[in-house]
Amino acid sequence: MPKIPKCTGVDQPPTVLCLQGESYADEFLAPDALGLANTKSTPKQHALSQWPYPAREGNHKDFRMGYTVRSSDGFRLTQYVPYSHITHSGNWLSPTGEDDLELYDYNTDPDERTNQAADPKYAATVQKLLAVLKAQYDSKKY
Repeated sequence: MPKIPKCTGVDQPPTVLCLQGESYADEFLAPDALGLANTKSTPKQHALSQWPYPAREGNHKDFRMGYTVRSSDGFRLTQYVPYSHITHSGNWLSPTGEDDLELYDYNTDPDERTNQAADPKYAATVQKLLAVLKAQYDSKKY
């Protein structure tokens, strides 16, 4: 298959096929297979993704994008933000409700049965992972 090019911006229209970030492929290969026997590589700490989330109950203008970070220490945080089809970007300054944030602890809940985002004992984890998301995706100020 041909190599998919890197994206030129943070968010792209759905008609653009491109990749953001870096490949994780080398994380699964032995250093010798990559010719890295004499080098030390730092394992990646986060995997980032995004996907469109349908409008809420019949409101076609209420379209959101789910921005997700998965950490190497076993957490997945997703923040849903309003998304503009005109600017092809999320509006991170728009107020969000409690249902717009999800945190799952794969160390205790591998099946994602309990959203821990509102649990005070996870507050530091939520803030840390939100900072990672915003550093990646919140490049445009509204």
